[in-house]
Amino acid sequence: MRPPEESPLWLVRHEPREVASIASDGGRLDPGEAEAIQLALDLHAELLLIDESAGRRVARRLLIPHTGVLGVLAAAKHRGLIPAVAPLSEKLRSTGFWISGDLMARVVKDLGEVSQGRSTYFIGLCGVGAQVEIVRRR
Repeated sequence: MRPPEESPLWLVRHEPREVASIASDGGRLDPGEAEAIQLALDLHAELLLIDESAGRRVARRLLIPHTGVLGVLAAAKHRGLIPAVAPLSEKLRSTGFWISGDLMARVVKDLGEVSQGRSTYFIGLCGVGAQVEIVRRR
């Protein structure tokens, strides 16, 4: 087994304090989500990156500002760092990252990634490829 590589100088590791109160949210949070939420509280984080719906629910309840991967991609598009979110979200989906069809359709529409007529995006719904057609109302 290889020894762990040294961390970059800019990386600071923090250990969360007790996560029992976070983890007790009906048993729906996995340990990583509970630790991320607890760290956000401990460090008074400006933003928590979390995608799981149970974790987002807890973050909302605790008034922790949060976003998911699609929110990060949308911010990158708004800043001109990427031209479009839909192709990147498709790449994510092809790796097994699950994105609900409703959420993807809403994000694509909100970002104006719909042509004048009809645009078709393939979105994963529970692991099954489903075709979602988005029609811009005129």
